[in-house]
Amino acid sequence: MAREKMFDPAFQKTFTEAIHKENDIRMKWNLKYGHRYRAASGVKWDEDPESSDEEGDIICLFDSQPEKSMPSKEERAWPASTTTDTRTVPRVEQPPAVMKPVDKESKQLLYHGISHDGEGRALYLNHRYKKTPMDRFHFPIVSSWEYGWDYGQNESFYCPKHGWF
Repeated sequence: MAREKMFDPAFQKTFTEAIHKENDIRMKWNLKYGHRYRAASGVKWDEDPESSDEEGDIICLFDSQPEKSMPSKEERAWPASTTTDTRTVPRVEQPPAVMKPVDKESKQLLYHGISHDGEGRALYLNHRYKKTPMDRFHFPIVSSWEYGWDYGQNESFYCPKHGWF
């Protein structure tokens, strides 16, 4: 399959264009910045490496910086705190519970019988499932719960049986 790709005219044209584009970029860079690096050009090959007709000037591209010594332990240490009063929020060990605590009656269902027989954990989960989300949670967790949240709380609302208000 790889050979077929190489013989594909569209691939060859794309590859040729990429090579020409890279060549153009190199030429533009050399025209723009090449004069800065002419003195530090690459190796010039001689026919006879033994002959030394080169000049004695050596161009050093490395600009040596003065050596910096390692800071002492005192310089590296954090500055001492001047205030003793910290105004940070105390760390919370556990996040606040999303669900309301389970009442004792429901909790006792866990310890009676085996789940396989429909008692124990299975009975507890069915009992919890039958409760409304308002009884189990402090606030609506999912946006779909917001529609019916606290439904039936305003039963004291007066509405005449026949006619207008």
